[in-house]
Amino acid sequence: MNRRPGLLASIGLNLASLVMTLPALALLGLTVAGIASSVAIVGLFILTVTLVLLRQLAGVQRRLVSAGLGEPVARAYADTRGLSPVARVRRWFTDRARWADAAWALFTCTVGAIVSVVALAVVLYPVWSITWYFLWRSLPADLPQPYHFLHVADPVGGAIFTVVSVLAGIAGMRWLTPALTRWRLLMDASIIADSRTAALEERVERVTASRTSTVDAAAAELRRIERDLHDGPQARLAALGMELGLAEQLALRDPQAAAGLIAEARANAHTALADIRSVVRGIYPPVLADRGYPSAISALVADLPLAVSLDLEPGQRLSPPLESALYFATSECLANILKHAHAGQAWVCLRRTPRAIRVEVGDDGVGGAAADGAGLRGVARRLAAFDGMMSVTSPPGAGTRIEMEVPCEPSSGRTTRSFATD
Repeated sequence: MNRRPGLLASIGLNLASLVMTLPALALLGLTVAGIASSVAIVGLFILTVTLVLLRQLAGVQRRLVSAGLGEPVARAYADTRGLSPVARVRRWFTDRARWADAAWALFTCTVGAIVSVVALAVVLYPVWSITWYFLWRSLPADLPQPYHFLHVADPVGGAIFTVVSVLAGIAGMRWLTPALTRWRLLMDASIIADSRTAALEERVERVTASRTSTVDAAAAELRRIERDLHDGPQARLAALGMELGLAEQLALRDPQAAAGLIAEARANAHTALADIRSVVRGIYPPVLADRGYPSAISALVADLPLAVSLDLEPGQRLSPPLESALYFATSECLANILKHAHAGQAWVCLRRTPRAIRVEVGDDGVGGAAADGAGLRGVARRLAAFDGMMSVTSPPGAGTRIEMEVPCEPSSGRTTRSFATD
């Protein structure tokens, strides 16, 4: 955070920070009132609402700090997704980040406000010096003179003092105001944003957990492929070999029976080939490799015994690993809907932002899905490998909505061609 805001940016940032002092002061008062009356239900209610509003206000200040310092400023709050209202409020009360917002409100109403006022006063000082000089010239001679404490009693001395004041004020505008603004923003960031050390520690924890999940997912995928090959093509090919061996023995003694065995062997060969194609599609579907995620999902839902509406925003191809993760995550969600939701219809929605891909899979079924279920845990593992997130909203009787978000960078436009045959 080495960037120092310019003069105009400093003026705007300090004015915005001062404007936020009033709501911060009000919320700080409500926080004190809520703590004082927390033995009663009304006190807990006041405190709950105040913590929610403080987070929103601190979020505005974080955006100001990010704009002024030129770097992203973020705060990790305790995750309350999937919790009941009571458990969510309990988590809020034990979340250090939310109480840090209250500490920031105290800072912005005291030291922060003073620093912003001083920074803006430095900007106004040259204008005030010129205005004061002309006011002094217009005062009657018998009134107390404003420069007497400097032993300045004549217009020339007053003009010299005004020029010196204006030059000092310009120097302050050039260096002091941006420096005070930057200090104020850094203090804000130290209170309402995660430190770099904390951010790095959290990042290391996420990467470690993601690596473990990725290794486990890869091992599970290899076991699935081995099982599919063993139960399908391998058994078919073994039967094919036996049938051909019997046909070879009967070729001279009973040509008609041998011909029947050869026909069965040919049918088994076609079935084994179909099984191999199915396994290949389970590893990486050809339509996904050739045409991308939207086309692959369209092909997937076309074979499902359920009405699935698609709202897939078109855009540039993603990298093959990311497309694969999103495809299989969506496929797993749809499989869970077919198994457990008892839904009449489902939907898949894809939205793109410059930095992320958001996919929503939902249904109108019975709801009650648990984010820690076996299927959804697999989805979370796939997304974790790409720093992705998944949230599940599934109230009983009101359907299920699974939201997935993955940071993304578009691919270079090259596609991974599939050489599987139909």
